[in-house]
Amino acid sequence: MKRRALIKRSLAGLYFFLLLIFISEVVLRVFHLVHTRVVNESIYPGLLGDYKPLQDLSSDLILPHHIKINSQGLRGPEININKQKYSFRIVILGDSFTFGSRVNDTETFPFQLETLLEEGRKSDEKIEVINAGHGAYSTREEYEYFLERGIHLHPDVLILAWFPNDITELSRADSWRHLLKGHYKFEPFKSYMRSLAVFNALRINVSYAFIKLKMGSYVSKEIVDIFDAEDTALEQKLWDSCFAYILRLKQFCDKEKIRFLLAALPDFKQFSLNNEFRPQGRLKVFSEVNQISFLNLSDRFKSFAIGRDINELYLFPKDCHFSALGNYLVAKELFDYMNSNFYWKLVKADRRAD
Repeated sequence: MKRRALIKRSLAGLYFFLLLIFISEVVLRVFHLVHTRVVNESIYPGLLGDYKPLQDLSSDLILPHHIKINSQGLRGPEININKQKYSFRIVILGDSFTFGSRVNDTETFPFQLETLLEEGRKSDEKIEVINAGHGAYSTREEYEYFLERGIHLHPDVLILAWFPNDITELSRADSWRHLLKGHYKFEPFKSYMRSLAVFNALRINVSYAFIKLKMGSYVSKEIVDIFDAEDTALEQKLWDSCFAYILRLKQFCDKEKIRFLLAALPDFKQFSLNNEFRPQGRLKVFSEVNQISFLNLSDRFKSFAIGRDINELYLFPKDCHFSALGNYLVAKELFDYMNSNFYWKLVKADRRAD
């Protein structure tokens, strides 16, 4: 009798738990409290990108948008693995700001840059811009990605789109790509779970705590604020690490005859810190010393902010990433840079030399 009573209580508890999950799922969806469709990060062997291939997400409860991941695990339309003879190919490395979080495929700055370059070209040579951005990547992961996969895209130009949180994310003792490399083994179970609002709510709120418990080396143990007036010993160490990865990329590109451009993007919070753009200034000095082509996007954003609302360039208050307009500003600045300083002529001269 005791055993039967225990079974009944257990079943009652299970029913109550499932009912609670069902009610939570309904509430989260009805009141738009969490997004239900997210891109799967799964580094499949043999691909050129770091996302699960052939994803097509048409909406999001927080900010409606469209994301398409092609068969090679990269955001955007299909590409020819073997670059055509008469084409220029630009690969852009970066994090979620490069990927284009919560904007449509055609609104990301890599896509808009390709549109500008295609409209402005004066020959029959095709220009391709490939979005190799990935959320949560730092300069380390971007360096690892390019040497492992990006180089097989055979770019003529490599752009590293640097964002200030790259320094914070370098405080992880181990690479985020290392964590993701085993994820593809759990498909399609993981894809199904990430379509549930309850799972995404839990993932957002407790995943980092869980990861820190199980794999502490993946999560920063100290708070890093690079916008402070002075650098701590840890911050200086992280800056040195960031510089080392950038320099390795530059040296690798020089060896492979790839034009390398470092582009520094601005964080929204910098506009409320009395124009504190010291991180971009450090990158500029480093680039000058090491003869690295450098573009500071903060200047264009600051010019826009004079007499206008800087919020127009970001998705605030719902999201901190660039809006379609913000992405356009980045694309236009990159376009203007590549059509000035003889940069584009140098790229073409490199091609003729080959």
